[in-house]
Amino acid sequence: MDLINENNIFFLISAVLFFGLITKINIMPSFRHIYKGGHFNMTVYGLVAGIAIFLTLNHLNKCKTNLIQLILVIVLFLFIMYNQCSQCHGEYHFVTVYQYLIPLLPLFFDCNQIQVIITSIAIGSAIGRLGCISAGCCNGPIVPKGAAFSMKYSDPEQLINKKLETKECYAKPTVILEAIIQFIIAGLCINYPQHASLIFSLSSVFLVKLTDTWREDDRNKAYLAYPSLIFIALYCLSKGPIKPIVCNKRPNYLVNATIGLIIMWIYSNDVNLNSLMI
Repeated sequence: MDLINENNIFFLISAVLFFGLITKINIMPSFRHIYKGGHFNMTVYGLVAGIAIFLTLNHLNKCKTNLIQLILVIVLFLFIMYNQCSQCHGEYHFVTVYQYLIPLLPLFFDCNQIQVIITSIAIGSAIGRLGCISAGCCNGPIVPKGAAFSMKYSDPEQLINKKLETKECYAKPTVILEAIIQFIIAGLCINYPQHASLIFSLSSVFLVKLTDTWREDDRNKAYLAYPSLIFIALYCLSKGPIKPIVCNKRPNYLVNATIGLIIMWIYSNDVNLNSLMI
C-alpha cells in the first residue's frame, strides 16, 4: 500500500482541519515562524504551499501528465496574466488561474488529461487555502471585538494586521468556510475523476460569486472567471463520455519533495513574492 499517496495525505489534512473546527482548536493561529534561521525561515504559510505543490505534482505524475506541455501552458498563462492585469500592482489572486490558465488547457491537452489537471488544481487550491488562514489574507469583513462567529488575528505579522496597522483585529471567518468548500470540491474531483471538469467548474463559479460577496478586499475582475469555467465544462461535455485515466504510475517523490521545499522556502522567506497571495 502506498502510504504517501496524495489521496491519503489529502484526507488526513482534511480530517485535521475539521477536527480543529469542531473542537474550536485554532490549529494554524498565525503567520508565526515554525523555524527561524537566518537565510532559511519556515512559516506555516510556506509549509502549506510546499505541501500543496508536492501533492499536486504527485497526482500529475501518477496520471502520466506531460509536464513539459504543462510548463508551456503555465508560461503562456503568466505572460497573459501580467499583460492583462495592469492595475494589480504586483498583487495576484488564485482566481487568475480560473480566468486565464484553464481556458488554455484545450490547446495542449485532451479532455482526459484536462480532468487530471483540474483535479490537481483542486487539490492544490484546497490545501493552499489553509495557508491563507495562517497568513491572514483572503479574510472576511472586519467586525468589532467580541462579535459572534468572529475570527481573531493577533499576530502583527499577519497580512490583515499589517494592512490595518494594528496588533489585533477580528473578521468574519469566511476564509474557513471557503477552505471547507474547496476541500469538498477537491474530494468530489478525486472520487469522480471522469466528471472533474464539470464538478470543478460549476462549483467554482458558485464559490467565486460567494467569495466576491463576503471578502473584505476586492479581487480585480474576478467575474472573468465565470465564462472561462463554463467554457471548460461545456468543452469537455461536448467530447462525449470521458473514461478516467488509470493513475497507477509511481510518482517521483524525491523530485516533487525538492520542488515543494523550494516553494516552501520562497513563500517562507518572501523571495520576490511580497505581494503574491494564493
